[in-house]
Amino acid sequence: MRLLDRLLFSVSAISLVGIVLILSTEDVVAGESPRLSNTAPEKPTEPVSELPVLSREIDAVIENYFTTIREHPEMETEESRLLEEKLEAGESSVPKEVPEEFTLRDYTVQKGDSLWKIAQDFSVPVYTILSANPEYKNKVLSPGVKLQIPDRSGVLYKVKRGDTLSAIARLYKISESEIQKANSLNSHVIQAGATLFLPGAREAIAVVEYVTRKMFLMPVKGRRTSGYGFREHPVYGVRLFHSGIDIGAVFGAPISAAADGVVIYAGYSSSYGNMVVLKHRNNYITVYAHASKLFVSKGEKVKRGQKIAAVGASGVATGPHLHFEVKKNGKTMNPDKALQLTEKVKKG
Repeated sequence: MRLLDRLLFSVSAISLVGIVLILSTEDVVAGESPRLSNTAPEKPTEPVSELPVLSREIDAVIENYFTTIREHPEMETEESRLLEEKLEAGESSVPKEVPEEFTLRDYTVQKGDSLWKIAQDFSVPVYTILSANPEYKNKVLSPGVKLQIPDRSGVLYKVKRGDTLSAIARLYKISESEIQKANSLNSHVIQAGATLFLPGAREAIAVVEYVTRKMFLMPVKGRRTSGYGFREHPVYGVRLFHSGIDIGAVFGAPISAAADGVVIYAGYSSSYGNMVVLKHRNNYITVYAHASKLFVSKGEKVKRGQKIAAVGASGVATGPHLHFEVKKNGKTMNPDKALQLTEKVKKG
């Protein structure tokens, strides 16, 4: 009997182990015990926190810019001036008679000043100040800048070869006598290269025609090497979100501004190397990274198609290329979609 009891006990133990194994297997199938699974784990679908998320460097640059704007709102006013086509402010009525010679007043830009504010303070239009200080037509004013401000509304005009006093008067719709009085001219003779103040004159306005065009240009000629979205990073070897597109190009090839804009950053980033960030109308921002050289500086106005940098491999890069990003209202968007957008602009 003892031998039989031992056999029965052994069979019972084996059965109990089998039940446990069966239950364990069911748990694995149901997904309740992944520790027993032999399948290889999938690659992460989100950036790995221990590795650098490169887009944060660009976000930090942009956030620093907006922090500065919040502290110095006059900077945004100046940038808006550069991005807007209409440059009038503080305009006074056109004088019928100018009994005395005009004068230029010296003014040093103070903290908190913008061209709009200065124009209002001196009761002259913005275009009057810019005609006397043309070097700041495409630059943001900063404290310490020296300006010359005419004492009345009008335009400073540089005489060209072939100009006559009567032709200038007709073009700007003012009288010859007004020009003579304002500039203390004793005759109708004027010399090429001389500067005349045209009292009450406005900037010459041409007939406006509009055309439809792409809102953004492709900033460099080359071969697409990486698209927008998640990818395996070519250096770190892990799945990270790529917030732009990469275009491989010859080292030193020109990088152009995708649209008219103002430079809000031009400098070096540890991951993106030499980088330019442009602000555009309608809350668009574009980013140009890994350049070998930069040809623009912060606060400068740039035109669509203007050379702003040269292709390089600075920062974290495996070869010469341009990393190009587009943001709208602070959020990253697919550059390929941005490159398909259209807009109406003045012809010519």
